[in-house]
Amino acid sequence: MRFYKKPDEDLARYWPLWIAVLLLSIGMTFFNISADALWYDESYTVATVTHSMGDILRLVSTDSHPPLYYILLKMLTAVFGHSLAVIRGLSALASIGTIALACAFLRKRWGSPGALAFAALFIVTPMAIGAAQEARMYALASFFVTGMVLSGYAAAEDNRLRDWIALGAFACVAAWTHYFSLMAAGLYWCVLFIRILAVPARPGEKKLGRGTPLFRCLVAGGAVIVLFLPWAFALANQASRVAKNFWIQPLNLQSAFAILSFPFGQRFGGPHGATSFFLFLGVQALSAAGIVRGLIRKDRGVFLPLSALLVYWLTFAAGVFLSWAIRPIFVERYLVTCMGSLIIALAYFAHSFGSKRILAAMCAAYLFFTFPILKSTYTMRVNGAGDIVAKEYSGRVKPGDIFVHGSEHTFGIFRYYFPDNFHYLYVPADFIPMGNHQVFQPNVEIGSELAKYANEPVTIWAVGRAGEYYPTPWAELTQAPFREAAGPMLNIRKEPGWLTIQLQEVRYNPAKTEKRSSLASGYLKVKITGLDQTLGGKLVYALYANDPIREGNFIRSGVLDITKGSQDIILQDVPYGEYAIVAFHDLNGNFSPDFKKNQPVEGLALGIDPATLRGEPAFDQLKFSFSETVDPADVRMYYPE
Repeated sequence: MRFYKKPDEDLARYWPLWIAVLLLSIGMTFFNISADALWYDESYTVATVTHSMGDILRLVSTDSHPPLYYILLKMLTAVFGHSLAVIRGLSALASIGTIALACAFLRKRWGSPGALAFAALFIVTPMAIGAAQEARMYALASFFVTGMVLSGYAAAEDNRLRDWIALGAFACVAAWTHYFSLMAAGLYWCVLFIRILAVPARPGEKKLGRGTPLFRCLVAGGAVIVLFLPWAFALANQASRVAKNFWIQPLNLQSAFAILSFPFGQRFGGPHGATSFFLFLGVQALSAAGIVRGLIRKDRGVFLPLSALLVYWLTFAAGVFLSWAIRPIFVERYLVTCMGSLIIALAYFAHSFGSKRILAAMCAAYLFFTFPILKSTYTMRVNGAGDIVAKEYSGRVKPGDIFVHGSEHTFGIFRYYFPDNFHYLYVPADFIPMGNHQVFQPNVEIGSELAKYANEPVTIWAVGRAGEYYPTPWAELTQAPFREAAGPMLNIRKEPGWLTIQLQEVRYNPAKTEKRSSLASGYLKVKITGLDQTLGGKLVYALYANDPIREGNFIRSGVLDITKGSQDIILQDVPYGEYAIVAFHDLNGNFSPDFKKNQPVEGLALGIDPATLRGEPAFDQLKFSFSETVDPADVRMYYPE
């Protein structure tokens, strides 16, 4: 790979733009990097790098990722601490590195205008910012995969030893960073191998002679395999664990399109789904058009965008195949590992015209469509409300207080914001936790036995997530002989965040009598009828006490298995009064009712026929009375025709 040792005529001409691009990439990447709250995966990252290097290798070997990202972040945090800016800083530096690396390479091949086009397009790609401001390994993996594609092209074109060494190095570190970048490396090697085989040897030269492209390709590939072998045993153990229990839901057409368009959208959804999808279509169409144009013109450089685009699509295809053939392993953010490759293919389209006006016009048009998503990326705090809880309750939470969690998500987040408190993750006796929670030690325990905390003279903070797989044991905590709830359960949420945190303070009160406050409360039992258990899926429900009937306003929620045609929903210690219940047959595991053209596509139970509704249901339409002598009527599940 060629790097410049001194400015040349091209650099001298465009140096103001290069300075502007450098400052813009740094500014956009680090701007508000600490503004959004920590989410569970990031809390896992932080917890991991607090351990020793040896423990990191041991703990990560039981997780579902390779260890290189954690090792590098451990080195960074050892020097600069564990603030949000630092733990997200490695991803930010990787994103800036991707721009610097690609521009240094492309300027030599395409000149400054083409390289600047890549930089401009990459900077304003929404997920380039999203991944750069997240304490996970995706931006780093994207940096390595981009370097692999660039150095691989140089190696195939020029057959210089240093390019083959660079290719092997990038492929090796990509494999040690994420398993989808490992797949990308293996698939890219196949593409490179086929390309080398397709090019005939020079007259009098052996195809597989020492120093030939084929020989060096095989040697470099073998070296990558050998260097990855020390982790192969851990990979086998991780694969075995994933095969038994993993959180990723099965792929469908909707989730497949979401994966493809994810680099152009916002993490955890957002209001720009249609825009991101059409951006994806536009990028693919222009990239393909540029490659076809290059093939027609017999441009030798067309192998670079062609191989880059193939890496993106082949990695996607491999993820889909493994998810179909073995078990689901593919979520949207995993394809961010190939994001740099995608922008290379797009930049080639503009570069192939050899017109600065076309380059500028394309970059301007791309920014026009991405700007609303970029704005949302910076302004919408989608990671939930963990920072709100930390800010508002840090003074009320005492060092000896205990947190009891009914959700793995809140468990990790609160472990970061309240590191000095003891955290108990409640899971039913027959439930297998999905994460490797050893990383969160010390001050952590997992189990199903709450009795040991019932008589301890400490305050318990009961924490849950609305719509969790299993409910937080609110009644067991609040109705214990020496415990009482200090106020109502709070639903804390950031709009349009994906996580609603449920929080209730449970105080120790030795004077509490056996006389329950339940003289004004009781067991609420609602029977959901008309269930089709042959469809699989879960029964998800939410209880409301007032308008609006939407996510974030319910007072109780839960998820149940569907084993028969009717299912009882039983809620303890519900004050007598008027309520509305909403339940749906969740077929795709997204814990949210799905609609198409404002019509439900999954079974829906409201207490009335959904077909009679005009717009969103109101509380008065669905409400029922609940008292000591009055139980609600059965609620029928309606399925779409």
